[in-house]
Amino acid sequence: NAVLTTSAKADAGMIELTGLPDVGSSETYSVWLIEASTDRPTLLANVVPGEEPAQEGFNGVEKIASVMVSLEPADGSSTAPSSAPLAVLDLPEPK
Repeated sequence: NAVLTTSAKADAGMIELTGLPDVGSSETYSVWLIEASTDRPTLLANVVPGEEPAQEGFNGVEKIASVMVSLEPADGSSTAPSSAPLAVLDLPEPK
């Protein structure tokens, strides 16, 4: 499960992940921020299943279009998502 909360006033957000299936030691879940103007992904965090709830905060919500979760190699070699997204959560449009 993935829950995204944002605050335009605070220009901040948080994603909470729960119930992540174990993927073994060779892979990890990666959380990416997708920039609105370029669609460029930036790694926010790697999340280990079992250490839940996993909560990751971020700033600059006005510049972010979405938050994406993918499965990546556990060695941290990914500088961009290398697999299809497991979840994509769109941020609300600025008002």
